Amino acid sequence: MSDATYLLDSNAFISPYRRYYRFSFCPGFWDFLHFQFESGESQSISKVYDEITRNTDDLSKWLKANLNKKMFIDATQDPEVISKYEDVSAWVMGNERFLDSAKRDFLQVPEADPWLCAFAAVHGCTVVTEEVSDPQARRRVSLADVLDAFEVPYVNVFDFLETQQAKFILEQTKDNCQAACPSSSLSSDQQYRDSEMQ
Repeated sequence: MSDATYLLDSNAFISPYRRYYRFSFCPGFWDFLHFQFESGESQSISKVYDEITRNTDDLSKWLKANLNKKMFIDATQDPEVISKYEDVSAWVMGNERFLDSAKRDFLQVPEADPWLCAFAAVHGCTVVTEEVSDPQARRRVSLADVLDAFEVPYVNVFDFLETQQAKFILEQTKDNCQAACPSSSLSSDQQYRDSEMQ
């Protein structure tokens, strides 16, 4: 059984990696995630791990090196989660709003989303996802809409960071600040740190 508060969706890793917390300028975000998993405050399921590591990019390499698959729970081995997954599947398949192709895509075997919903519903987790509700959508089933249907709370990455009081602080040295702020009065003994957690 899970004691962790937060359950991370694939896009809670992928969106920061591709957009706003790239390894090159914000390694602190990734240190924060590593700490979250090591401490047990956050977790995810093995299908999320599989979705990410199917690629050969730097995110996949980081995940394999820092959060090995044993840290991701195999939700398909939990009888309560399996039962809830069947409820999720029945809700999706019985919802006339969605096209059949959208239903198939959401429930296809490699997909993590229905298992995330089922696991969070059973174990009382808050899902961290970049998906948003789209009540009018027919061509795609949004994880957010399914979470709403099963009364599972969810937050985006920024709200997750704020709730956990994560801070990524930039302290620049005189040398690396000269080009951007030549009039700076930074002292030579100031150190550069791209991230810090408080």
